[in-house]
Parts: sequence; structure tokens; C-alpha cells
Amino acid sequence: MATTTPNFGWPVPTSTDLVKDGATAIEALGDGIDTSLVDLKGGLTGQVLAKTTNTDMDFTWVTTDDANAIQNAIVNAKGDIIGASANDVPAITSVGANGETLVADSSTSTGLRWQVPKMVNAIINGNFDIWARGTTFSNISTATFTADRFKSATAGTSVNCNVTQQTDVPNASSEYSLEVKQLTSNATSVTDYNIRQPIEQFTILPLLGKTLVLSFWYKSNKTGSHGFRAIGTYNTGGTDQTGTFTVSAADTWEFKTISITAVSAVSASSATINDIGLILDIGFRVSGNGFSSISANDYYRISQIQLEVGSVATPFARAGGTIQGELAACQRYYLNLARGTGKALGIVSYYNASSLHLGVSYPVEMRTAPTIDQVAGTNYFGVFNDGATRNISGSWTLADVSTRAVRIYATSDTAATGQAGFAVTSNASAVLALSAEL
Repeated sequence: MATTTPNFGWPVPTSTDLVKDGATAIEALGDGIDTSLVDLKGGLTGQVLAKTTNTDMDFTWVTTDDANAIQNAIVNAKGDIIGASANDVPAITSVGANGETLVADSSTSTGLRWQVPKMVNAIINGNFDIWARGTTFSNISTATFTADRFKSATAGTSVNCNVTQQTDVPNASSEYSLEVKQLTSNATSVTDYNIRQPIEQFTILPLLGKTLVLSFWYKSNKTGSHGFRAIGTYNTGGTDQTGTFTVSAADTWEFKTISITAVSAVSASSATINDIGLILDIGFRVSGNGFSSISANDYYRISQIQLEVGSVATPFARAGGTIQGELAACQRYYLNLARGTGKALGIVSYYNASSLHLGVSYPVEMRTAPTIDQVAGTNYFGVFNDGATRNISGSWTLADVSTRAVRIYATSDTAATGQAGFAVTSNASAVLALSAEL
């Protein structure tokens, strides 16, 4: 008597079957196999087998573009990238423009976006690494440079503030933040309580006509709507782009991104290359922002300011790439020679009985021939010479100024004609620096 196969139940003869019974079983076996494999019959060139249902041996011939495969029709053009818009939902990201790069963007349907490759951060010292002028600036009421490349300004009644370096930072990417703190309790009519950075034209030109994004970390004791003046033309007129961002929790670092509409070229036919700039201005702007006044000890801190091409902020990067590069970028605008007491200036020579001269070669070429920034007075500077310390009685004067070097001279209170010496600072308030700021 015939038995069956274990998987498909096809009839097969047993060892005890008669010849006739065995032939019958073999015939049944063939019919069973033929029936089971009928789905394999046919098909066209290039087709493949696909399961029709979960039933054993239930197949159908289909083209390679079947419903369970990525459809050929999903791609429309050269360069389309297949991704997904959701779980089990394939979708394409169309090819970008020549030279663009692919970046992640959770706001798009596919989570991907093409954009112009990241340019160098347009903000120099955006992480507040460099403080050549000092780390504390008190009772500011007029435009004053503080951390390198950043100027603090106030406008309103009794708007006096301190700007200080802080070690309170949002994350491990920063060592310092900058704090602006109001001093008095009766500040009113406040329209500016800010920091700002003017930017040279050669940095602006690659930004013209492009969408920009400004990003920064921000912290304040005042919740609500804070204002910014993100971009505006500098020196040659134009319209500022102003707006607001929200501080949702007091005394908590928050990451902010602000989209900036395309910057247009400015009309300045008489301007030189250094006469056009943009202003970055982050701070309280009371008009329309819900603040009728600023009270004593109201503050904000800011870190990791970045201005770049694109609509999505990328991780912070220094304009100079490295800390050394950032320092060099700052020294293009401001070079600190000596500050405080007991600081070396360099070798000087006596041109005549009272006039001593110091030659300075800059570590980097400055933006333009610099002017002197000094705090000098009687015995603020001195010269070690011939076993004695010769005091410098007045201020320093620049001569033969270029963008690469300068001669600086002053008057000594004792004569040492034809001799050389070593100049140093002799007073805690002494300052000698060179400025080529915008």
C-alpha cells in the first residue's frame, strides 16, 4: 500500500507494493508533483518568482518591479537618492545643485537636504576664546570693545552694564561665555543692550544672495521674548533684519537658531573694501519684546555664535579653525603688546639723548595701518639700561606705520644716546596695543 512524503504528502510506493500498486503510486506521485509545481510553469524573460500567499508552493511570476520591491518608477531623474519618509515607506531626495552636499535635516520629508557646503563661520571669536583687552569691563555706557572682535553698546536711560568673561558654559565645546549685566535698577527706554561684531566686506561677499542661519547658545534671568538685530549693512546704510527669540526658562542655557533672509549687495560706489560690513547684534531689544525696563543684575550670557550659509545650523566651528587660527584672526584687528605691570615690550634704542624707539613686527598682517591704543603716564613704562631703570615720562607715538610693522617712540627722563635697553611696563594700568578695528 502506498505511503506519502513527509512535507508535501505526495503518494509513493512502499517496499511491499505489488508492481501494479507501485506503478499507480508512482503515477500519483507524478501528478502531485506536477500539481504542486504548476506555479513554476510559464513566466516571461526577466521575471522572477514571488510568493502569492503564505501557502506552501504558492508562487506567481512577476517582473522585478513588483509591489514588494523598490519601484523603478520611484526615481525620476539622474542623481535621485532613495531613502524613506517613514517606516516601510521609500521616498527620494532629488539631486541637488552642482557642488552642494547632503546633510541631515529632520524638517524635510526624507530627513535629508542638499545645501551649499559649510563655509567658515563668519563670526570671529564666536566662542569667546580671546580676550586681549582684559576679561572685565565695567560701567559701559558707550560703544566699547570687550572680548576680541565684539563691541558692547547701550541705548536708553540709565543703561549701564558690565561685560565679563564667564566660565559658565553650555557644553564641553566652550571654555568661556560672555556676560552682559545691567548695573542699575532704573534703566528705561532701552533699545540696545547688546554685543555686536562688524564684519569685513571680503567675508560678506560669499554670503550675498544666500540664505543664512545664525546659531548661538543663550542664557538669561529674564524669560520671554528677547530681541536681536542679526544682520544689517554697516557704514553704508541699509535695513537691519530684526526679530525675536524666546527664553523659556530663567538661568538655563538654550540653543537658538534663527533663519536670516538673503543678504543683498549694498550700494556704495565710493566705499573702499573695508568700508562695507555687517553687524551681528545679539541682546535685549525692548521695543516690541515685552521689556519696558531692565533692572539691576538682569543679565544674559552667550556662547558659540555662528553665522553660516544654509537653513540648518551645523555644529559650531571656530572661524580660524583652531585656537591658534582664531588668535591670528583676532590679531588682524587688535594686537596687544603689553598690559599690566612687569610685562616685556622689547628692545629699544636711544635715537638721541631722550628719544627711544621700539620696532614691532606684527605676528599677522593687520587689516589696515593701525592706530595706537594706550594707557600711559608718568613712570607707566621703563627701560632697563646700563645698570639702571630709566622711566618713560609720557605717551608713545607711532611712526612709519604699515600693515606689517611699526616704529614706536617715547621720551625717557634720562639720557642714554646711542645705547639700547629693554622696555617694560611699570604700572598695573599700563596699556600699549595696536588697533585696526572696523
